[in-house]
Amino acid sequence: MSILRRNFGVKFWSLIIAILLYWIASGQRNPVVKTEVYVQPQVSGLGEDLVAKTLPQGSPVSVSGSAEAVEAYRALEPKATVDLTGSKPGANRYPVKYLSPDGFSNALEIIGPSVTLVTLERKKRGEYSVDVIYDDAPPAGYAYSQPRASPARVQVEGLAADVGRVARVVANLDTSGTPGAINQEIELVAQDVKQQAVESVTVVPSKVRATLGLKKTPATKTVLLSADLNGTPAPGYYIAGYRFWPNTLTISGSQDLLASRSSLSVPVDVDGIRASAARTVRVQPPSGLTVVGTSATVHLRLDVQPIAGVRSPVAVASPPAISAPVSSVTPPLGAPTQAPPTP
Repeated sequence: MSILRRNFGVKFWSLIIAILLYWIASGQRNPVVKTEVYVQPQVSGLGEDLVAKTLPQGSPVSVSGSAEAVEAYRALEPKATVDLTGSKPGANRYPVKYLSPDGFSNALEIIGPSVTLVTLERKKRGEYSVDVIYDDAPPAGYAYSQPRASPARVQVEGLAADVGRVARVVANLDTSGTPGAINQEIELVAQDVKQQAVESVTVVPSKVRATLGLKKTPATKTVLLSADLNGTPAPGYYIAGYRFWPNTLTISGSQDLLASRSSLSVPVDVDGIRASAARTVRVQPPSGLTVVGTSATVHLRLDVQPIAGVRSPVAVASPPAISAPVSSVTPPLGAPTQAPPTP
């Protein structure tokens, strides 16, 4: 028994030393790493009618734990969150919740700011039409039709000042290397008056379906106008000449129809006419041809003269005022179609 009592102290200290050695060895196998990691908290639970005017401020935080746990935290996104559920407009402080990687919830010690300041503002909305724009010219002999976007109108949301900067919403269509019609889903961009992107707003929806048709362009040709006079002037008078303003029109159609035509004939009724007159007439091209432009009407000046030596049975009134600016046009293109008879 005395031997056992003498050995008790030795055994006790041997156990303590063994525990210390085990603890030292364990620490060497899994050393504790302490470092700083920059953390930018992300907001969650923000109401649909609110927008963050100032976001949570990022800051370096102290992270300690095993090397494996620290590296896992470095790769984690997000590293911290700020819950704004039920928040109201204005500047308020909100708790910061630091997250842990899966499998390391109890292996890390994170020391950083516990609260952060966030300023919220009521969201402003504005409705804008979508402008589909493109830079490249169509292939030779073709023309693009009017581009369309579906939906044609979208919402722009954000701070009142930012929404006020938006001048238009565009869908930039890439037509390079595209031989035919285009149908693409395009990301929308809000732009200011200088056509710079306003990135602080949100476009809803963020994408549209843009279409751009391609059609073959008909050939065109500029032709002269000639009058086809119908009827007989009043006794004692004849048509001395006429002139059109403008005296040419551009028409479009097939190559075959255009090749055989150098002028367009315009029917003009002169039956019973006894004085010079100005008229506005509509040009009707033959079937298969169309007038290029928004208007197919022209001005016509008829020059009516009395036949020399022949007295008219009725006094001739003074010619009416001419509305067409005939004095500034080229010399008459039409020639008299009815020569004065010999007295």
